[in-house]
Amino acid sequence: MSNLTFDHRLLKEHTPEPLEGHAVVVFERVGEGGDKLHSVLLPGAPPVKPGIVLFGRKPEYFAYAADTAPERHLDFTESMRLADHVSEFRVVFNLAYSVADPRALARERNADPLRKVRDQARVVIKREVEQLPWQAVWENFPHYARMVVEDCMEELREISRAYGIAIRSLRLSVRLPDAMESKLVKIRDEALDRTVRGVDGRGRIEDEIYNAAAGAVGRGDMATAEDLMNRIPGQGRREVLAGGGGWNETISVTGAWPGRLAPGAPGGVRALPASTGAGEKGLEAVLADVVAATLVVRGRIQRLALRSALLHLAAELLVDDAGDGAATVRYAERARSALQALDPSPGGAALDALKALADPDQLRDRLE
Repeated sequence: MSNLTFDHRLLKEHTPEPLEGHAVVVFERVGEGGDKLHSVLLPGAPPVKPGIVLFGRKPEYFAYAADTAPERHLDFTESMRLADHVSEFRVVFNLAYSVADPRALARERNADPLRKVRDQARVVIKREVEQLPWQAVWENFPHYARMVVEDCMEELREISRAYGIAIRSLRLSVRLPDAMESKLVKIRDEALDRTVRGVDGRGRIEDEIYNAAAGAVGRGDMATAEDLMNRIPGQGRREVLAGGGGWNETISVTGAWPGRLAPGAPGGVRALPASTGAGEKGLEAVLADVVAATLVVRGRIQRLALRSALLHLAAELLVDDAGDGAATVRYAERARSALQALDPSPGGAALDALKALADPDQLRDRLE
């Protein structure tokens, strides 16, 4: 296996003398195959002088030059499969990094520091992205990608520091399967050529137009998405959402599609207003809503804590009279406490959806 660190010229063999744009790490040979750090030469520093013969041995030096450019980039991809074990896609990584500690980089050279950082980024990001619902991936991936990166960045930076590398930023984008892309394009083209009003099977056609619009949003084609939604009289509107430190545009559907987006909530969060009882019934729907609704929670620890409390509450309610009433109260209180402690709070419809899932009465009604 090749050494990615050397292949990308982040580190290269060099003589024990300064090199412009690099920090030259000098080692002294010790014994048979050993070495120890001698010095680090920055541009303008004098070269290492020949050693003095001691005990019949003259010191031998060798060196590696570490690129000190303020920012370098590494692009790579990773295939991912969601929890449903059906939807597959590829995530493209753009990793911006630099050398933070030339000594550590040169010391760990045989371990291939750049490859270690790349592979750990794949593992950590994959762990989080594969928890997303498919709808979130193909409708509003940029929003959720920013959340995932923010949650994982400190963990990744801690890993990279051990190898002398500083992660500046990480950007993710998604490549959907060709079959999915071609289907979305076909639906979009067909929907644009047809008029919804007066056509038999209107609900089916509306679903096709919605799917096409959602696909356009996922590709960032907001003009096409808005055009499509405007072809459903009184059903679609555009919402501008805040998230991830910037503004995202998505389509908020107010029609009667199951699992529709909650107005004002990021793509992939179902609407669960208590006043309308819009939440679908059944264990599968509840589990899907718990996963989707908690995705808006920033911070992996508090997100998993809230998700755990909600799932335990649902489990207690499933057994109903045979269950432990005290346990139901305990998990309901734990869920409410977790909601109150959220920082930042998601607010709006997203928070309403979470409150509905933490309400034992509403949840019991959905599980009956």
